[in-house]
Amino acid sequence: MRRAAFVVGAAVLGYGAFAIAFPAHTPAAIGDVVADWTGANAHPVVLQRPAAQPLSAGA
Repeated sequence: MRRAAFVVGAAVLGYGAFAIAFPAHTPAAIGDVVADWTGANAHPVVLQRPAAQPLSAGA
């Protein structure tokens, strides 16, 4: 019984460390808690530039 409790505790601590280190890879409910505790943005927006294209003849 002690071994099972140890394994469960280690798993919870391991997942907690993962959630704090990589908040963007956690589910929304856990990401919100991590964001409240650490101030990290759990769901960052990644902006992408459009592909470079030559100007048209009218430009």
